[in-house]
Amino acid sequence: MLMRSLLLSNSVVFINALLSEERILVSIRVRPLNDKELGRNDSELEFINDTTIIYRSNVPAPDRSLYPTSYSFDHVFSTDCPTWKVYEESAKEVALSVLSGFNPSIFAYGQTSSGKTNTMTGITEYAVADIFDYIEEHKEREFVLKFSASEI
Repeated sequence: MLMRSLLLSNSVVFINALLSEERILVSIRVRPLNDKELGRNDSELEFINDTTIIYRSNVPAPDRSLYPTSYSFDHVFSTDCPTWKVYEESAKEVALSVLSGFNPSIFAYGQTSSGKTNTMTGITEYAVADIFDYIEEHKEREFVLKFSASEI
């Protein structure tokens, strides 16, 4: 059975294995800077478009490349992107695949304070609401759902 996955990382990265093509899609969600980071002017990321970010290091020139490093993903969510949009555009298809008999797995990975818990809480709430809405609309079917969550 194909397992569909979602991965959230430092700047919150998603991996979504699509059933139709069996390929991995990677999205990134960048959390807003906190007051301490704003005070240090830690803004090192520049959003080029919906798929590309540029990292500009604040490390002194002798210790780094003089050129910015660009990273491309299937989708980039900026710091002001609400969780519902991340869910709709990156996680919903994975979460709702359970209704087609798949065993989806949604998990988070990244450093402390990168926004994993906040993002996963929102995604879980939206997914559960959508699943129960679907069940309510399809009373002719019988559903058995199993859900587990853990934070390490």
